[in-house]
Amino acid sequence: YPALTIARALRAKNYRVLLCTDKRGVRFVENTDISYRVVQSAPMRKGLIGKISTLLLLGIGYLQSHILFLFDKPAVIVGLGGYPSFPPVIAAAHRQIPVVLHEQNALFGRAQRMLHAYAKKICLSFPQTKMLQGIPEEKLQVTGLPLRPEIMAISDHPYTLPQGDEKLRILITGGSLASALFGDTIPLAMAQLAPELQDKIHVVQQCRAEQAEMIRQFYTHHRISSDVQTYLHDMPDQLRLAHLFIGRAGASTVTEMAVAGLPAIFIPLAVSLDGDQAANAEHIVKAGGGWILPEKDFSPESLAAMLSDIINQPTQLISMASTMKTLGRADATERLTQTIIEAMA
Repeated sequence: YPALTIARALRAKNYRVLLCTDKRGVRFVENTDISYRVVQSAPMRKGLIGKISTLLLLGIGYLQSHILFLFDKPAVIVGLGGYPSFPPVIAAAHRQIPVVLHEQNALFGRAQRMLHAYAKKICLSFPQTKMLQGIPEEKLQVTGLPLRPEIMAISDHPYTLPQGDEKLRILITGGSLASALFGDTIPLAMAQLAPELQDKIHVVQQCRAEQAEMIRQFYTHHRISSDVQTYLHDMPDQLRLAHLFIGRAGASTVTEMAVAGLPAIFIPLAVSLDGDQAANAEHIVKAGGGWILPEKDFSPESLAAMLSDIINQPTQLISMASTMKTLGRADATERLTQTIIEAMA
């Protein structure tokens, strides 16, 4: 999604854009208005055969990139992390095409660490990004993470607590495909709240399709005001209306909460590579914009205790929302596109 946002921003400035991805990324771009090409790539696999297979696919992707660049002649290559960046970035460097890298997370990823020597400029989403040792300071620039325009549009929306009979709206997502763990745990946490606290909340929860009806019935049984959906088509509106967010800590999610000025309880994905989600959440929590609840400690009891404190003392959310606003960069897309344009010179 950041790649599509950057592509559209550059195209709006009359630049021609081609997006390269591996097979996994096709479903995100095939129905968009952005031109794309599939380049072979793969993460490093275990075992001798796995490693040989990976190197073979990366080699094919490298040759594909050379052929593509021979005919397309790009003025700059932008690598957004992950193994799909490998073949195009290395081929670009060997053809002396300028390279700009962008790191989405608060931890400089493995792929980026292996490619940084080829980059003319390295753009960061977070100012305190970890694992930048050995990279020249002049290469680094904090731009923020580009988000969809409809999300950026709510950056000026003021945060207010519920008034009168309004309920505290709690927005829950579990990532792009939702999390079965959240569907199993969060409703139980809501049920453990004291009845007078349950009366004060409205829950909007994204969940897996196979869990939806069960969760709806559970909230109805416990008389908890709720809206259970398998996909949130109106995310900007949900962010605008919510008072508290509960969810994962991927780079886009954390940045969306910051731009929206929405206090959050982050439950970082325990198996995320190098702990990048935990690093993203720590950036927010250290500043005072939310809380971290590690997955190993995530239970109905621990979440209910945290929510009880928040609902009983809602005014703390005001200062957290204000802090969140200072962490979001509404101009991230413009900053990054300008850096990319300057790299062409």
